[in-house]
Amino acid sequence: MSTELKENIQRIVELGNKLKEPSNPQSDPDQKLVEPHADLIKQRDNFELGRDKQTHSMRIYSAVALFGFVVCWMVFVGFMLFRLATESNEFSLSDTVTIAMLTTTTINVFALLVIVAKWLFPNSGR
Repeated sequence: MSTELKENIQRIVELGNKLKEPSNPQSDPDQKLVEPHADLIKQRDNFELGRDKQTHSMRIYSAVALFGFVVCWMVFVGFMLFRLATESNEFSLSDTVTIAMLTTTTINVFALLVIVAKWLFPNSGR
């Protein structure tokens, strides 16, 4: 083997040994740059975790409240239809008003559910 080849092999072995050794902050300039920022990175991660938890709880509360509103509205519409079906003299609506009420209620319920589903499960990369 030539001496140049032996020297190159020796340098490669020395570099490999340096990689195996634990880094010393005094000798490693990159470690000196990372250490002061480790606390900031930890604070950022804690902030993002807290923000995600708060967003999650807000979404759950909003979904439950919206579901309650939709249920109440559907009960009201059901009650109105029941009153119309019993044909009491004190309560009556024309056919066009009844059809309009049923149509708009159905569209509103489905639209609200789609909006909430898209808000609860966004298509973001996070």
